[in-house]
Amino acid sequence: MQKRKFPFFLLPLILLLCIAAPALCTDGQIRFVQISDVHFNPERGNVKGRMVKHSGDLLRDAVQQVNAMPDIDFVVFTGDLVDHPSEKLIQRFAAEANKLKAPWFYAQGNHDVGPGFSRAKFRQTMNLYNKNQQSAGDCTVFRGKGFLFFFMDGPIDDEVTSQGRFSADALGTLSRVLAENPDTPAAVFQHFPVAYPFSSKSHSVRNDAEYLKILDARPNVKAVFTGHFHTTNVKQRNGVAHISTPALVQYPNAFRVVTMTRLPGGGVSVSGAFAQTRLTSVQAASKSASGSSHSGKPQDQDFTLTLK
Repeated sequence: MQKRKFPFFLLPLILLLCIAAPALCTDGQIRFVQISDVHFNPERGNVKGRMVKHSGDLLRDAVQQVNAMPDIDFVVFTGDLVDHPSEKLIQRFAAEANKLKAPWFYAQGNHDVGPGFSRAKFRQTMNLYNKNQQSAGDCTVFRGKGFLFFFMDGPIDDEVTSQGRFSADALGTLSRVLAENPDTPAAVFQHFPVAYPFSSKSHSVRNDAEYLKILDARPNVKAVFTGHFHTTNVKQRNGVAHISTPALVQYPNAFRVVTMTRLPGGGVSVSGAFAQTRLTSVQAASKSASGSSHSGKPQDQDFTLTLK
């Protein structure tokens, strides 16, 4: 029997409907792509291993590859969509992202906001161009195919810093919705890890302990997908997979294709496949300038985890 393809164009409507009518979305398996740290700004020169000048080309290549993949339900960008906060750059980024056949979503990173360009202003601007995600607060929630998905905005917008801080509104919404849906497995998408791939005080989350208490209290969270560290890492903490995906703009110039499947008895299988962009000369230049450590170990690139 030929496998039926998921109707991509219906996903935003289904996601919204499922908040009120969860019985509509009990498929039990979902497939998505995570792209992180695009740093879109083609007019800027490269910065060491960050190939910012080629950020538009790298994004277009990723979009073309994703569009050629079967059965992708959605795409999520986990922060630093643009290299600095700018309405023009957001518009240009969205124009490229809108070429995706699948609906796309995002969480804000520290390069997306700053003094004079708040999280709220970023959302208001993005709402003009991304019709799939019309965000009103620091935590956006969707339900699809038997899963809950949270998109968490954590940058600090009143100072220039690489640290993150999740607002009381975001953490409150996360905790409340998880408590209201204890039998629904959840995945969280955000820029800033709270279980760090390596130690970096300058890239830490200021209220990470408060955040981790919520994850410890709500076992239906199965995975947290992040960027920010420009590295490839997979680890588990208290039954939750913390998955760091490298930057599109820096070697290995890659993204992830993820499949989540509900298992009998309440468990979840999470499988990730590594996909690199095809701009080999850009990759080589980035690798020469920044080294190869960001690519991680083989088990950080392609993996399958069973989470109870």
